Amino acid sequence: RNVLDRLCLNLAITESGCWLWTGCRNGGGYGVISVKGKSKVAHRVVWETLVGPIPCGHVLDHIKEICGNRRCCNPDHLEPVYPEENLRRSPKAQRFLQVRATARQYSYVQTLARLAAWS
Repeated sequence: RNVLDRLCLNLAITESGCWLWTGCRNGGGYGVISVKGKSKVAHRVVWETLVGPIPCGHVLDHIKEICGNRRCCNPDHLEPVYPEENLRRSPKAQRFLQVRATARQYSYVQTLARLAAWS
């Protein structure tokens, strides 16, 4: 079977317009499909098959205001963005970055306290 046929067999269209991947998923919750012997994420394969190449240096963002569902492969629910923008839009990533920044600030304060103790 060709890639388009295999994609269609693994997509379920919801009332909200999502094209949910029903096949295998990776640890991050994204659909995966084998193309020419290589495992690829399904939403990228759908985009490349129906829309065309993803612009160089871009990733596909699942638009949060529409669905934000990692299983969704509907090109109308995806947007090519730079990785930094994708990270900026992600609430989970923002929480992680805040925790990391707080830990870094704490470490900085500890270092200053040690330096002050030595002087």
